[in-house]
Amino acid sequence: MADSDKKDTAKEQAPKIEIKDDVKALGKILMSRGYITEKDTANMKDAVYAKALAKAIDKEVRSEEEDPFIQFESFDYQNGVIKNIIFNMDIIKNRDAAMDTLSAELGLKEIKITKQAEEEINAIGNV
Repeated sequence: MADSDKKDTAKEQAPKIEIKDDVKALGKILMSRGYITEKDTANMKDAVYAKALAKAIDKEVRSEEEDPFIQFESFDYQNGVIKNIIFNMDIIKNRDAAMDTLSAELGLKEIKITKQAEEEINAIGNV
């Protein structure tokens, strides 16, 4: 089976996520404040749902006048806690700023790694 056939099959088998939130209202929050967390909707606790929600919001807010760069990310925190954020990169410029925003919003401490550990991780990724 060709790679493109495998991708098409995977798309067909992927379950359709039903969005239960008010996409229009969340889109307004995202465009004004710059981010959405589980404080805005408890459904953000589910990464699969949150990713689908990000796509729905992106579709809602995109127009001829608006062309935002909407991003979804999951971040690891202390004690194995994983939290999700949808953010507008026109307002929150990068991943680090998104993690800082999510940390402050939810009152969580970020996992900090040493420079040496970061270099080792990068070296492994470049192998």
